[in-house]
Amino acid sequence: MKDLLTTDDALALAQKITDALTAQSELITSLDQQMGDGDLGVTCKLGMGAALEAIPGLLDGTLDQILLKAGMAFNSAHFRGTGRDRLHAGREVRQG
Repeated sequence: MKDLLTTDDALALAQKITDALTAQSELITSLDQQMGDGDLGVTCKLGMGAALEAIPGLLDGTLDQILLKAGMAFNSAHFRGTGRDRLHAGREVRQG
């Protein structure tokens, strides 16, 4: 086990997290259906896909910058997948 993570570890770590979440996607969705709206499995899939896409272009930054921007990519992917973007876009059209 490593004592210190480096920027070189970011992509491999994100891939391991993605693999673990994918393997448990049905359970995550099932649990979320009991407590929420049941979209957490999809959120994890979309979000981690976006994070994995973003990381290679971030590797020249520091580890904290990589993680922050990968997290932002995750959140943006979730936001796009929820339909809230369409809601906001519709509001802008009506106000425009």
